[in-house]
Amino acid sequence: MMILTPRAGSTPCARADAATIAFGSTLLVMGGLDASGVPTDTVYGLTVANDGTLSEWQALDAIVLPEPLAGASAVTVSDGVVLMGGEGKDGLTKRV
Repeated sequence: MMILTPRAGSTPCARADAATIAFGSTLLVMGGLDASGVPTDTVYGLTVANDGTLSEWQALDAIVLPEPLAGASAVTVSDGVVLMGGEGKDGLTKRV
């Protein structure tokens, strides 16, 4: 097993309970709790090159979750990512 470490070493902002997934050659970190424990709607990504090197983390401003969420689950499907459940500012959500 190879352990990959991004050049930047960490995401642009601290996160807990974020949904993480690999989509193609991109690793995504979606939502989660920020450093003050508030759910977020941000998405960060980095690219894995064919040789295993990783790019710098980037905020993917074009992708915003429908609401700030922490503790959601994510899966890849043929044409994208499905994010399910989690907890927002008003409590647990049933949104998919």
